[in-house]
Amino acid sequence: MKLFAALSALAPIAAILASCGAQVPQEPRVKTEGAASRPAPPPASAASQAPHPVDSASIASVAATNPGMAAPVDSGVHAAAHARADSAAPVPGPVTIATSGQMPFNVPVTFEVEAIAMRDTVRLRSEAISDAAGFACQPGASGSGSAMSVLRFAHFGQADSPYAMKWVLYLPNGEGTLTARPATGAQRGGYEVTLRGPLEFDMILRGATKPLRLGPRMVPEFTGYSRTWPPKGMVLTLANGPVPFFVLNGAAPPPAPMLTVLQTRFTFGSRGTNYLSQPPRILQAQLLDSASRPWKKGPVGGLRIEWASSAGAARPVNISGYNVYRMATDGSWQRIASLPAEQTSFVDLTYDGRSAAQYAVTHRSAYPAGFEYEGILSAPVSVSRVQ
Repeated sequence: MKLFAALSALAPIAAILASCGAQVPQEPRVKTEGAASRPAPPPASAASQAPHPVDSASIASVAATNPGMAAPVDSGVHAAAHARADSAAPVPGPVTIATSGQMPFNVPVTFEVEAIAMRDTVRLRSEAISDAAGFACQPGASGSGSAMSVLRFAHFGQADSPYAMKWVLYLPNGEGTLTARPATGAQRGGYEVTLRGPLEFDMILRGATKPLRLGPRMVPEFTGYSRTWPPKGMVLTLANGPVPFFVLNGAAPPPAPMLTVLQTRFTFGSRGTNYLSQPPRILQAQLLDSASRPWKKGPVGGLRIEWASSAGAARPVNISGYNVYRMATDGSWQRIASLPAEQTSFVDLTYDGRSAAQYAVTHRSAYPAGFEYEGILSAPVSVSRVQ
């Protein structure tokens, strides 16, 4: 009876969530045009950080009086991470890795969490397929530095009790850090490891079509011990909990947290993941004439690039498509195409041969709630000026 009452109270929220949208944040070194900046979440007070689950009726009331909670979804936008507010957000792209001659450190990670939502205890665990995509960091110049920037970190799963929902937990690309310092005492010879970053959480209840975006007003920290650096085979747990997560989308979201995380457990694997360590391999780049035939002389009408499919190499993660990037004049990467999984070539009709150019490709995987997890940038192909 208690569960039935809780689900009944939640029913109006599912209808409201159907009108909530998802957007995408800025990532470093990516060229964008006409995009508004993303405001930071409001500062936290001591009262707001205390565990205080929100009442479901209050969410329904606030949403009903704030049409701003409804935001359209741009299905063509790369969604490796979602925006923290309803303002327009620029399109991100991958951090430049291959051009520096470095590949990221990456491992599969299992995620478990215990939290309070709607005054009920919720236990979540990431699904195996998301563990295969796991976690990717950019090492220091020597590959053995004590700090790394988190490039990719996302997990997803679903829950049936006490509420039927799908969820995605992630760090916006490039916004988290993984650091280490030599351990002391009985653990001497290993490393004390800390993962820190603005984790965000998307949840979509049964019956809803769009996710509700949640974020903390404090930066969560997770700590643990590793025998090696970069770390493998270790466990990180929440060090500064409990951490309340607040509704981010909406003109006036509820002031109380929607979900409060009590405990977490990140279990790092001991091997790398194909999804992150084997990006698409570009096979060729061919100049075209104005009739789309191989160029020999005269005006250049475009450039065709072709790459090998990632479908087999990235298993068990399913590839849902590819993103094509071109390096802009300022050295940043600009996404120029988002393609389905069956397409492994692209023609850039804007290339005229009057300047050198670089292209790169990533694969992506569809997660629940409209979230797309993007792989790492391929080794770029360079095209010389011909006119």
